[in-house]
Amino acid sequence: MTSHGCLSALTTPLNFRPVLSSNKPGPEKLKIKNKPGIKLQRKKNKTAKIRIGIIGAGEMASRLHIPWIKAARNAEIAALCRRDAAKAFSLAIKHGIRAVYTDYRDLLSEKSIDAVIIATPNSLHCVQAAAAARAGKHIFIEKPMALSVAELETIIREAEKCRVILMAGHPLRFDRGIIKVKQAVDSGIIGRVLSMRGRLGHAGPEKWSAAAKWYFDSKQGGGCLPDLGIHIFDAMRFVSRKDASSVYCLTKTNMKKALVDDNAAAVVEFTDGTSGSFDVSWTAVPQELSLSVYGDKGSIFFNAGTREVKVELVNAKTGKFRLIKPRIPAAGRSDNPLAHFIECVRENKRPLIDGREAFNSTALIIAALQSAETGRRQAVHGLRKKRKACSR
Repeated sequence: MTSHGCLSALTTPLNFRPVLSSNKPGPEKLKIKNKPGIKLQRKKNKTAKIRIGIIGAGEMASRLHIPWIKAARNAEIAALCRRDAAKAFSLAIKHGIRAVYTDYRDLLSEKSIDAVIIATPNSLHCVQAAAAARAGKHIFIEKPMALSVAELETIIREAEKCRVILMAGHPLRFDRGIIKVKQAVDSGIIGRVLSMRGRLGHAGPEKWSAAAKWYFDSKQGGGCLPDLGIHIFDAMRFVSRKDASSVYCLTKTNMKKALVDDNAAAVVEFTDGTSGSFDVSWTAVPQELSLSVYGDKGSIFFNAGTREVKVELVNAKTGKFRLIKPRIPAAGRSDNPLAHFIECVRENKRPLIDGREAFNSTALIIAALQSAETGRRQAVHGLRKKRKACSR
């Protein structure tokens, strides 16, 4: 990728550092020195902020990542990376960020950066995450982590080998309504979980990120199923502590003028023999997020629109019906996934949703895509120990 030259302080009141890129070889020639044995250490200066670089500084960075980092208070955005230099420069000026890059490899070479957010098209995740691990950067990676089991295992292996923290971006695990559902399930009030049903939909990515054309490109990992399906399925896994063993999926393009799905429905078999289903949509107006969990003693229903959790119980002997409405706490700092990631980096802790925990959710979506293509039920791969490294 060619540099766009120096973003000089002469063109802005901020003292920007230059884009670091010159005559470097292309991605197929670049070799990043492997650094096995990198040890995670707490910051010596307890007041020092974690310095974060954002790779893929698009609409998601503007709407979510940057506000989340600012709200965390104990971190700062050290640099942005985006191929479109003008847009990267504009976003940097808006938020007072002093370093802008057009090549992620240059950002990774900056020694003062502690961690990176990878928010690029899904097809780029493996190469960039592996490079970040080898550069000793802690990694927050947007979902889905990868588009194949081989890529997924590579990312996890490289992070573990280089001893950097790896966290996947699954924000529903931090939603207080979803957490309340999990607490109710964990309490045993509805007994053994027998089935689940999830629904997630909105009007489509073009409504909030018109510039992100890759969402409609299957080669870059676009489509409604990888975009939304992984959100709702991961929430089902989170509340039930279940992993998927197989999936049957149907995808349709009902309205969008694109070669990817805008609606999908899946039936999932879990490793304990129980089942669940979910459907996702890019044509839902208004947007919707709902989750139902059915046990042998009762059921739990969550509706994100009304911010309401209902627990419905039936006495097996008397048939008497009982309704409980747990209170969902008001939003707060604990809702912020990046605040959790930053805390894990500072304290050298394992994230709630690290690479291994995120594996089954990602592998399910990979299998669902294969099922939709073949028209047959697809097994969900487990995590194997060894895989070939992804190309660089």
